[in-house]
Amino acid sequence: MDNFKSGQGGMTLIELAIVVVIVSILSTMAYSNYTQYTERARRMDAKSALMRIATNQERFYISNHIYTANLADLGFTGAQSENGYYDITVPAADNNTWQAVATPAAGSPQANDEDCQQFVIDAQNNVTATPDPDGKCW
Repeated sequence: MDNFKSGQGGMTLIELAIVVVIVSILSTMAYSNYTQYTERARRMDAKSALMRIATNQERFYISNHIYTANLADLGFTGAQSENGYYDITVPAADNNTWQAVATPAAGSPQANDEDCQQFVIDAQNNVTATPDPDGKCW
């Protein structure tokens, strides 16, 4: 008459605790992978800005026979990348060469990207990143 059979019960507190621990570990791993993925994706903001500078430097040179350090001459309305994750500068520009640098903007989530703190491109289309420990920034 009793429909409850011995040995068939709900979850014990130990079983529930084990499930919570496993879910916590998986969540932590997923969040870590997600933040690394978004960091890598936001690096495209710096790379696309620097490639835009490279293209516009050549266009400017064809018209003026000199490279420029002025970002406004290169089509930028400010000193930041399109999404604002990076500050863009052109520290060197003259008759023969130029160099552009992208560094994470203050307060930007990219400031936490310890692997790729600076992107550089120059007139010879040499691209570098620092510290770039695994060679995957560019």
